[in-house]
Amino acid sequence: QTSLALALLNGAGVKQDFAEARHWCESAAKRNSDVGFYCVGMIHQRGLGVPPDSHEAAKWYRSAAELDNFTAMELLGQMYASGDGMKTDRAKAYVWFIRAALKSDKAGFDDAVKLRPLLNKKELESSNKQLRELRIDPAKLDAFVQKFSAEKSAPKAKSDN
Repeated sequence: QTSLALALLNGAGVKQDFAEARHWCESAAKRNSDVGFYCVGMIHQRGLGVPPDSHEAAKWYRSAAELDNFTAMELLGQMYASGDGMKTDRAKAYVWFIRAALKSDKAGFDDAVKLRPLLNKKELESSNKQLRELRIDPAKLDAFVQKFSAEKSAPKAKSDN
């Protein structure tokens, strides 16, 4: 179902049909498919056959993220960071970026590294509390993120080649 839905959204091998794609995405979501939830979120965020609605998209992305869809986690982080469809919350954005990164999402990790130095004390305390609730050790994670951030910003040695 989700493969057909994505083909219909992109017009890949079939005629592009947003309404039919939405039907198949929602059908997959009803069966608790992370890709189905993500797909419906994307339809709402991009306004594919429906008026664009970031708030509605975030609801669908959250359902996908709770089923370990790291792309939805990354998008939720971006939405919280920018205030797109919700109140800006950098602590929540950081947590979603970390959750995506822990699922091997490079973009989530890169965004966590960029956002970490911008967090104030209250935001850092809030994100640490949320991470502990998820059974993620914020101290170990924070040390790793800070180390990576320092390595990324350090000047690179020139090669002899």
